[in-house]
Amino acid sequence: MEDTLRIPKSKIGILIGQKGSTRRDLEKTFGVTLSIDEEGSVIVSSEDGFALWQATKAVKGIGRGFNIDAVKKLKKEDYDLIVINLESVVGHKSKDIERYKGRVIGQGGKTKKYIETATNTEICLSGKTVSIIGNSADAHHAKEAIGIIIDGAEIKTLYSYLYKVRKEQEESELLGI
Repeated sequence: MEDTLRIPKSKIGILIGQKGSTRRDLEKTFGVTLSIDEEGSVIVSSEDGFALWQATKAVKGIGRGFNIDAVKKLKKEDYDLIVINLESVVGHKSKDIERYKGRVIGQGGKTKKYIETATNTEICLSGKTVSIIGNSADAHHAKEAIGIIIDGAEIKTLYSYLYKVRKEQEESELLGI
């Protein structure tokens, strides 16, 4: 089985790594074979459909700007990659996209870092997208938090939501859920 996808040309070197190290690491971690061309076309091959699916998400993650350590987390069954296309949410104007990316980042990166910390996820902004890696529930919470920002809510609304999420996580941990 195989899956073909494209990543930005600027990310090909990152996907391959120094002397092919990242490529080999991904192939070993996910049990797949990667064929990469200089135009950004990547063919992911495997006899195992689940490994193919996981590795395809990892390659997409590299294409969205995540590092190798972040995408290797996608090997875990309950981890996911969520990509939010800002263009489909806020329109095609580059100044609008940049403004919303700025809102997600926040002053000095504070908002992005707070979302990552509160939801135990990693967030990457690249091009016209905001991407999230984390376990499925946490990634969903991060997506909701980013949605709050995109909807134009005040930052205090975001912080209130994240505080609630954090409290629920702490209660679940205490109860062993």
